[in-house]
Amino acid sequence: VYPKSVQSKFDFERIVYKYISDSLKEKETTISSPCPLFKLLPSKPMVELEIPKSYYSKTGLLNLYNSLYFDKIHYISADRIGPQEFYLKSTLTKFPNVGSKGEFTANLLHKNKSDLVNEQLCLGEDAKTLANQTEEWLNQIFDGGKVEITSSKSNILELLFNTSNSKDRFIPANVGFGYHSILPIVVSGLIAKPGEILIVENPEAHLHPKAQSRLAQFLAKVSSCGVQVFIESHSDHILNALRIAVLDKVLNHEDLKILYFQHKTESPVVEIPVQPDGSIEEWPEGFFDQMDKDFERLFGI
Repeated sequence: VYPKSVQSKFDFERIVYKYISDSLKEKETTISSPCPLFKLLPSKPMVELEIPKSYYSKTGLLNLYNSLYFDKIHYISADRIGPQEFYLKSTLTKFPNVGSKGEFTANLLHKNKSDLVNEQLCLGEDAKTLANQTEEWLNQIFDGGKVEITSSKSNILELLFNTSNSKDRFIPANVGFGYHSILPIVVSGLIAKPGEILIVENPEAHLHPKAQSRLAQFLAKVSSCGVQVFIESHSDHILNALRIAVLDKVLNHEDLKILYFQHKTESPVVEIPVQPDGSIEEWPEGFFDQMDKDFERLFGI
């Protein structure tokens, strides 16, 4: 989007976009030479807009950019925060999200616990609230799991997990790392609305193969509700679970796009079609084939 009446270059502080779902923040680094405006915007305008004069400034343009391109994206990086003893209460952004590292998960789950989630994602007979369905999915993925947010002090939140049917509660450091790792993924999937985007890097991190498969089934159901889901993964369990989702008609085979990135100049990205029964007929060299190669060595197959 390029307003004709705005000059193409400005002298201002360098803007650093750290993560997709974070609010745009200015850093202290200053560039002395003029900064081309086009560096802040996509190479091709997505829509033709008439921009109000209130946006004809550095701050206005950043707010416009943020609202156009970031307010529908839930992004969870592979570099998620580890277990914390406590979480400071903070104000949620206008566009609720868990943060790129999952750092706002406890706050969002505490403040929006009574929000209703999409009925297509609901499990069990409990209420269809964010808090209840987060527990239901943790229980589904881990064969037992509950989460509780307590507020013992005015500005402190504590996250407690239960890994069985007992009444005991444990701080994140005293349970398997997988519980804390997937919590922001589950919460993001439950709060994402149709038309929004969910990007998850390495969802399989710290998970048993069974849990990886069930988490992928959850993400498939999120996608079936109209959310565009992007998964960056190195797990064949994630891949196979998505293929099973096609077989079980949770996903249409045409809606599952698998892209294989390889170190070849002529064809660095290969799209791998999935058949209606979940099978893959064209299996590129190097694409999740290590198990077959290992079996050949072990059993002479």
